[in-house]
Formats: sequence, structure tokens, C-alpha cells
Amino acid sequence: MRLHDLKDDEVEDVRILVVWGLGGAGKSQLVLNYIREYRRDYAAVFWIEAGSKESIERDYIQIYRFLYGRQMDTGPRMVKVEDTVPMVKRWFHGREGRWLVVLDSADTIDNDRDKSYIDLEYFMPDAPGVHVIITSRSSTAKEMTTLEAVEVADMEPAEAVALFRRGAKLQEEGQEIRTEVAQIVKELGYLALAITLVGSYISVIPRLSSDIRKYLPEYRERRKELLHQRPQQHIHRYGESVLSTWEASFDAITHQHPAASRLLSVLAFMNFDDIFISLFDRKATHITEPLEALSSSAQTWWLYIFPETDGNSYELESAFQTLQTYSLIQWRSDQRSYSMHKLVHAWGQDRLEATRQEQLSSLTLELLADATTDYQSDSSYRLRLVPHLMASFSVYSQTYNSIGETTRDRLTTIKRIGDFLYTTGRWTEAYNTRVFYFQGMRKFLGAEHPDTLGSMNNLAEVIRHQGKYEEAEEMHRQILALKETVLGKEHPHTLGSMNNLASVLDSQGKYKEAEEMHRQALALRKTVLGKEHPDTLGSMNNLAEVMRHQGKYEEAEEIHRQALALRETVLGKGAS
Repeated sequence: MRLHDLKDDEVEDVRILVVWGLGGAGKSQLVLNYIREYRRDYAAVFWIEAGSKESIERDYIQIYRFLYGRQMDTGPRMVKVEDTVPMVKRWFHGREGRWLVVLDSADTIDNDRDKSYIDLEYFMPDAPGVHVIITSRSSTAKEMTTLEAVEVADMEPAEAVALFRRGAKLQEEGQEIRTEVAQIVKELGYLALAITLVGSYISVIPRLSSDIRKYLPEYRERRKELLHQRPQQHIHRYGESVLSTWEASFDAITHQHPAASRLLSVLAFMNFDDIFISLFDRKATHITEPLEALSSSAQTWWLYIFPETDGNSYELESAFQTLQTYSLIQWRSDQRSYSMHKLVHAWGQDRLEATRQEQLSSLTLELLADATTDYQSDSSYRLRLVPHLMASFSVYSQTYNSIGETTRDRLTTIKRIGDFLYTTGRWTEAYNTRVFYFQGMRKFLGAEHPDTLGSMNNLAEVIRHQGKYEEAEEMHRQILALKETVLGKEHPHTLGSMNNLASVLDSQGKYKEAEEMHRQALALRKTVLGKEHPDTLGSMNNLAEVMRHQGKYEEAEEIHRQALALRETVLGKGAS
């Protein structure tokens, strides 16, 4: 690979190599081969899944932890991605040796107006001694390097034959077999992904592995059916050879291991990378209990995968193994999880009608919402969960836009996900889910229903955390006015909105107005809730803070002392 050819140059500078070409052509495999051959030339290799903003951020945070030897808090104290990226890039400066950073599957780099657009240059290290390899389906990536880009197109016939023989586990060496193999890889267009899938397929189908001459007639017949049945955009997107091999594998799995085929349909609505089995296995550990003991959402997705049996962790592992045998998923030992090729992942969705996509994305949302309640204190688990949540939510919101229907249960699930993202400090993702939830509640219940106002308040709080203070202030003023009308000025929820508005005023430096509103909220809470109520003590603390911001330290100290004394009386001295 050309990057390694230049490694001994005297010029010390960051070097960027772009590997681009059609999906399924083998770009990532080419980079992996390079790493296997030249790993010793680098102090470390960092692989970043660049297929989505969430996966890049997840991997950057993991690199930050590795380089700095730190764990990271969640919630307000969490180290932000916008901090970790420059810290990781800065770490490389002044370091001896050579380092390799791979940005894999960086495909959404063309249109900066697209929601999925990734500003890849922001994430690229710029220190001397760092080599960067970018793999992409977009030819735009070539503009990011002064080196000659590596285009990965069709495989050489000899390489394609070797790849097929490995996948199919062929032992025979006769001329007839060699001729048949050459014809198969030619018909597959010398495309690495299709060849890998076909090889795996043949290896597990006895009637084909015993006589590979039977494969091409079957393949050609299936391709004819696909050309009649599949929309032309799907044929154009994937190519006839890839679609045909996928459908053949899927049909075989459906007959051999039906649960595995249903599992694949669920995986298509998660993120394609870092599919860790504990997402599912949590529920498998409880299967010794009656199925009715599981939550209703857990029953829904578990019964979808295992409708005939109660299922267990062994059956789940068997389903994963079947998918791996057919090369539809791959095990990644470095992160101890499975991954899917992006095209396989997209095909898993595209093969379904919109209503079926809505059903399965809803099912997956429920599975992932259940997962948010586990390992709440494990920041690593929470970070790994975010790309899956957003992938599933993205598909569900798209199908909602086309179908135009949702349910209260679905909205409740999305609220749970939004709350998880909020407490994890993922403000952008929390904003997207809370906008959806607020709009849904307003449609179901009306603009003035207390639950709608509550969802509006939660949305405003996310906006405040994003630093959009003017927008948050305007929304909080609307909420307060509506709650005063609907609930009354002394209702606890109204007082909560008053407190939130005062806080956003404080964040903008509007201290006098914030102080006045905090004083009103405190006085009303003392009257309505009592002076020892936790919300009242919270108002005392907030008032003291806005006094401190104005330099009124003595008054702030006095209020803090009063609040502390009351907390010790109510909660005890050891309480935090």
C-alpha cells in the first residue's frame, strides 16, 4: 500500500491515504491486510468506525480513555466529545514513533446540508508521525489527501478465486472445479462482498458443496426473480450479484434456523457496528422465570425472535453463530462484539415494506429502551448504547414521516430513550428524541394538557443545555404562561417552570430578573410546600447562587447556611 512506501521519507508530516470504491469491493479488508503486514511499524493502531457521528464520537471517547488512562463521568460532569477530540489530537504532538489512525466507512462526507453529514477533517489527527487511512464510497474523499488515492474496484480474477475457495472450503483441485469457480467469480463481478457471501453459503449447503456446478443455475434463476420483484433503486444500489446472494443466504437461514433470520431483521434496525450480545442476553438470563414475569416490551421482542419456544442464552448464541456462518455478521475480537457490513445492514431494512419497517423499528426501540435501565453507572456501556438508540430512532422517525402514525406506547418508549440520552449528556440526540415526543404528545393530548407541557419543559431544558439560551428562555416563558392558566399560579409544576425560567435567565447573565423570579418561586414554595420541602430547599440554593453571581457574597452565604441547616434537619448531616 502506498502509505507504507512513503514511511521512510525524511519529511515528517501527517500523511493521509484515501481508499475508495464501491461498497462491498473490499476496502476495509485491504486496510486490515495492510495492518496485519505492517503492524510492527506503528506504536499503536486506532480504528474508528466513521459511518455515523455517534460511532465516531464513541470511538474517540474510547481512545481518549486509553491515551489518558481515565474513566469518564456521565451527565453534567461528563467530559464532552468536543473536548476529547482536540485532547486526543493534541496527545499525538511531540510523541516519538509512528501512529496509525483508520477512519473506516466515511461515506457521508459529500453534502454538508445532509443531517448525516460528517466533517471528517475535524476528526483527523494533524500531528507529524501520524498516518491516517480513510475508507469511503465517496470519491470526494480523494480531495483530502495530496497522495494518490487507492481505488478499490473489481478484484483480480486470481484473488477472487482464492477468496472464493477459502470461503467455500473447497479441497478439490480438478480442472472442472477450477473452471466452475472461475465462472462463478466472474458472474459475481469479482466483487469481494458477493464472493465472500457465496463462498460461505456454499460451504453450509451440502447439495452445493458436494457439487458446485449446481450453484450458477440456481443463482441465475434467483436473479431473474429479483429483477422482477425488487425496486430498481435497490438493484442499482447494491447490484444484482449482491442482492441475489443475500436473498439466497436469507432463504437458507429461514429454513435452517428461523430464529436467526428474525434476529437478523432486528439487527438491521440497530447500528451496524459494535452489536454486543449483552443487549439481548440480559433477558436470556431471566428466562428461568415465567415469560409473563418479563416486562411487556421484553416479551414483545423476545417472542418475535423465539415465538415457538421460551428461548435461552444458548439459543441466542446459536442464532448469532448461524448468521456468522453465512458471513452476514462478523465477530470483532478487539471490541468483543459483532458487526455487519453497511450494505448488508441497509439491505436488511430495504427488503421490507414501510409498515414492516415501522413494526421492527418499534420492536427494536423497545429492546433498546429496556437496555437503558441496565448498568446505569457503567459509562462505557452507556456510550456503546447511544449509536444503537439513534440508529433505531432514525429509522422509526423516517417511517413515521411516511406512515404518519404512532401510538402512546411508542411515545413512552421514545421518552425513556430521550431521558437516558439527557442524563448521559448527549444533548443533540436528546433534543431530536424530545422534539418527536413533544410533537406527538401535542397531537394526542392538545397543546395545553399537563403532560404536553411537561414534554415541552423537558425539551426546553435540553435547549438550555445546548447553550441556546434565548430559545430556551422563550420556550420557558410560554410554558410558564400556559401552566399559570391551566394549573394555576401555585401549582407545584407551575413553580417548577418558574424556577427553570429563572435558571435560564441566570445562564444569560440576566441576574436581577433571575433573582426576582427565584425570590417569587421561593416564597410560593414555602407557602405551598413548606420551608423544609426538597423543592423549597432547591429554590434557596438557586437564589443563593444568583446572589453569588452578582457578587453579593454575604447574602449568598447566609442563604446557603440556612439551606444547609434545614437540609441537615430534614435529611441528617451525612446526606449529600
